Amino acid sequence: MPELSPGETVIATATLPVKPAGLQCLAELYLGEGRVASSGLIPFTSTGINQTIQFPMTMPASGQYQALLDITLQLDNTLIGAFYGVEEVIIVTPPELGFVYTLASIRLVGFQPAYAFQTVIFNCRITNPSNSTLTKTINLMYRYPPASSSVRWSFSLTLAPGQSYDFVWDGNTYGQRVPDAYNGPIVSVGQTICMYLSDEEGESVEVCATRGS
Repeated sequence: MPELSPGETVIATATLPVKPAGLQCLAELYLGEGRVASSGLIPFTSTGINQTIQFPMTMPASGQYQALLDITLQLDNTLIGAFYGVEEVIIVTPPELGFVYTLASIRLVGFQPAYAFQTVIFNCRITNPSNSTLTKTINLMYRYPPASSSVRWSFSLTLAPGQSYDFVWDGNTYGQRVPDAYNGPIVSVGQTICMYLSDEEGESVEVCATRGS
């Protein structure tokens, strides 16, 4: 069965055996008895032999539809032919593409309020590869291995088709995560810190850094 997407425009063709030659006719290709989509009325003049007619049509919402074709006389709208498609048409909404995460990196820097500790600068590029504008809730995840990950910060991001956003998390930024506090997290001697971004559908690679002595 043909599978198409909602809103997709196609041009269907049909071979019509209308006799005799010289009849002024109208042909309409449509989906479903309720005409959820239609080519509109296509005028043609019969040739008396098989002739091919094209029917442009924009696909309706997701579903499975019977294709029907009616032929009428232009003069008085008398129905002279009614046909059913051999196969039903299936309209399927394609899965939504999620954000793509690339160029993730992490490095340790001195923690400004207390240089006995270090903190991180984490970078990641977020790209919308789809053909529509997407809005996602992004979670900045972190952990100290072997512990499991926790959410450090969440934010909403809207990207137009093909648009990218370079996310930067600076542990020395003050007041971004919570009022009256630095972003952090802090890293002690010998600790490893790992971070990544995630949303409802995907995530970046996890990147880690270990503080030496």
